[in-house]
Amino acid sequence: MSGKYTGITVEKKKNIGYVFFDDPENNNRTGYAETVSLTQALKDCDADKEIKAVILSGKGNAFCTGGKVDGFPDGPLLTQKRFAQAGVDVLRAFFDLSKPIIAAVNAQALAGGLMFIEVCDLAVAGRSVMFGLPEIKRGYFPMLAMAVLQKSLPKKRLFELAFTNKQVNAETMLEWNLINEITDDDKVLKRAEEIAETIASFSSVPISLGRDAYYKMIDLNLSSSIEYSGCALLNILWTDDVRETAHAQEEGREPIYKGQ
Repeated sequence: MSGKYTGITVEKKKNIGYVFFDDPENNNRTGYAETVSLTQALKDCDADKEIKAVILSGKGNAFCTGGKVDGFPDGPLLTQKRFAQAGVDVLRAFFDLSKPIIAAVNAQALAGGLMFIEVCDLAVAGRSVMFGLPEIKRGYFPMLAMAVLQKSLPKKRLFELAFTNKQVNAETMLEWNLINEITDDDKVLKRAEEIAETIASFSSVPISLGRDAYYKMIDLNLSSSIEYSGCALLNILWTDDVRETAHAQEEGREPIYKGQ
């Protein structure tokens, strides 16, 4: 781990990487420096071969409550452009990960916070957590969040949040399929750890290749997606870990994975 982050803390326990929004005095809002640090933290976790899964959470009384746009409203355009580009880069970093990432939504998740939940592969949320897209109240619009949320939310639900500053609870998020499950607020991180440990018990190879194939196919048409899936299946079948799993099952033993 590089350890040089602003507003972001990175930890590791065994084979789980933890990335925390860590600016509680500002409700974990992310400016340019924090966004760049988040990108670097994700890359550092991805580069650590011991880490099999990543958990994204927040310190203090917020998960993340959005961006603090550098230079807004009266600063230089180039400063604001730099912030926007950092937002683009961090979204790409989520999709470029070779490891599953789980959002442990322990507290309020607004604006960019909702966006970060969406770009995680799985999400666990506390019962009392509220979610929303309040950018309109701040004078602008959730452009970055909309780019990813429109893949999962129907148009009318997305605009309901973006046009009206409406906030919704965890049960609504579960109904809308933006989170996987709800638990007590003080058990969110523990539950995310349990999921991460389950993931880490399997070979990282098919999980990594499967995750990559999902994001490669998501924008393909049906015919192209089907064609791609055949090649993706062959890529998995010819890996050492996948063949080791088959041999271990035939021999009645636990597989020995090499990550290859």
